[in-house]
Amino acid sequence: MQGMLSEENWTTGNNQKLVLKGAHTGPITCIQLNGDTVVSGGADAALQVWNRQDGSKRVQLRGHTAEVQTLELRGNRAVSGSADSTIRVFIYLFINQNEFIIV
Repeated sequence: MQGMLSEENWTTGNNQKLVLKGAHTGPITCIQLNGDTVVSGGADAALQVWNRQDGSKRVQLRGHTAEVQTLELRGNRAVSGSADSTIRVFIYLFINQNEFIIV
């Protein structure tokens, strides 16, 4: 399944669309941007971390058992809240484009 991220600069009117490859298995319920990183939460109980430049998926973060309903990014931390009544904190470190560590 693919998702679509559309960014619009309201000041200049410029519009950019990015296809997210290998997206969630259900609806995307929340999304946050941080530099070249996009993190989305979905009804499939997962967080997906994307490369904002080319739309490629970097990593999937699992831990919830129900829909991810809220998401906040702070540096390399993704804090998510779910319908399973839990809050999860994921710390991810990118070594390079294709390697990462989840703490």
